[in-house]
Amino acid sequence: MENTNLRQSIANARATGVVSEINLAQKKDKTGKDVITGTVVIKVSDTNSITYRVYASKTTKAGEENPAWAGLQTVMSTYRSIAEVGEVNATRVHVNGQYAPSTYVSQMGVLREGIPQYRTSFFSEVKGEFHPMAEIEVELFIRNIVPEIKDDEETGRKLLNGWINLYNGLEPVTLVVPAEMADGISDYEPGTTAIFFADVVNTETVKEVPVRLGKPRKVVSHVSELVVNGAEEPESEEKGFNQDAMRAAINTYKERIEALKSGDGQVKKAAPSTKTTVAW
Repeated sequence: MENTNLRQSIANARATGVVSEINLAQKKDKTGKDVITGTVVIKVSDTNSITYRVYASKTTKAGEENPAWAGLQTVMSTYRSIAEVGEVNATRVHVNGQYAPSTYVSQMGVLREGIPQYRTSFFSEVKGEFHPMAEIEVELFIRNIVPEIKDDEETGRKLLNGWINLYNGLEPVTLVVPAEMADGISDYEPGTTAIFFADVVNTETVKEVPVRLGKPRKVVSHVSELVVNGAEEPESEEKGFNQDAMRAAINTYKERIEALKSGDGQVKKAAPSTKTTVAW
């Protein structure tokens, strides 16, 4: 963890839904240890899903069996996905995981900052009452709050930009504040810390575009958003993240970005966006 004297942020990612895809495999890591790795896709609704990245070793650093190991073997051997057996017979699950956004350089050489990712090693089958959902809980150090603008017009929604501190250091986060909460979000000031809850929205729509000759073309659009559904009171100065420590951590983050950008000299700047307008 970066030397900023900052604790890790609360960053949980919970979901309840139907197993859509299981892409797990048991293999050896670089040291020869047994690991289970891959992804599991959870369907939350007809238009929404969440993908969890999975990684677990068979043994802990102390040499004892990892408590997640047996559970993941159960997922691989007994859970059934929509892709395998259809939705009616697929396994219903609840997942407790971590929200772990990542900053990296894409294969096209584009710098991608704070891209949402979700990780877990634990799944539990749901036998009784079933309420599909996907939500994150994040302890956010607020950078700024700006209007969302599309097609040069304000949408009525707000973009809440902030930082979370993870094991590998700071990561930027953008939450979408719906119009009905836009007035209340002004109570949260840049430089303060608060816990926010947000729905995970990952939708795909297909639109047919007519052409002069032949079949209509299908245009696929993806929407990936974290839409605020609630928040706790701002944390006190004593409990919230220290501003001086955050400044130091932000400088370290900027140095990491510069190192990524200079990695092969081919990194291209992403298109400007209101999501990257920051006060911190």
